[in-house]
Amino acid sequence: WAGEKEQQIEMMLQELSTALEASLPPGCQPGQERLCILGSCDFVRGYRGPLLILHGQADFIVTPDNAQKHYDAADNSCNREVFYLEADHNTLAGLPEFWKHQMAFAKRVVQQKRADQ
Repeated sequence: WAGEKEQQIEMMLQELSTALEASLPPGCQPGQERLCILGSCDFVRGYRGPLLILHGQADFIVTPDNAQKHYDAADNSCNREVFYLEADHNTLAGLPEFWKHQMAFAKRVVQQKRADQ
């Protein structure tokens, strides 16, 4: 994507990043190096922001029950969604629905953030 669409996406990602940081519990910072210290369910348990979980139904590396565990653990999230797509661990990102769910979720989050201001 280039031009105006690229700028819109960059702005949306910045707004999402700001929303993520604002929704974390005090003292908690995003980043893989911090996430690996805790279990990932422990990490999402205190998360208060919007959460989208996309998981492949045929994933045998990280089984689909993991998605449900994370969804259940994120009970402090202001908005949480989980979708199981027809894919495995390595083919999920190749599905158009994977990207459509992400874009739709990001748009809803940004729209809600703007409406709250």
